[in-house]
Amino acid sequence: HCKSASTIRATGLGAMFLMGVGGDWETVASIAEAASPVVTPCFGIHPWFAHRFQIDDFLGRQRELLAAFPTAIVGEIGIDKAAVTPETGRNEFELQCQVMSAQFALAAEMQRPVSLHCVRAFG
Repeated sequence: HCKSASTIRATGLGAMFLMGVGGDWETVASIAEAASPVVTPCFGIHPWFAHRFQIDDFLGRQRELLAAFPTAIVGEIGIDKAAVTPETGRNEFELQCQVMSAQFALAAEMQRPVSLHCVRAFG
């Protein structure tokens, strides 16, 4: 991760948001720690991966990471009616909604911004 942090700093960017989409949160946390204050970590379950997680299993860890990184945001989360889950061959829209709602509640509780993914799910 040191190479990642030095590469990020070498870009000259003043700020960068690094999205964790599920299963990669520890890497995001490590890079954010090494490249602070340039990198703001984001911890969320992306709708494409919502079927891989149980709310009770990820929400506690998500809360811990948000507490450990006071500037972190919740994301990328959302809903996507176009995504087809490779494991099931269908769209898991209802599950995406449940996972997104739990993360919205956590964001509200912790007063954090949200990065929202929404595809073909307007209206």
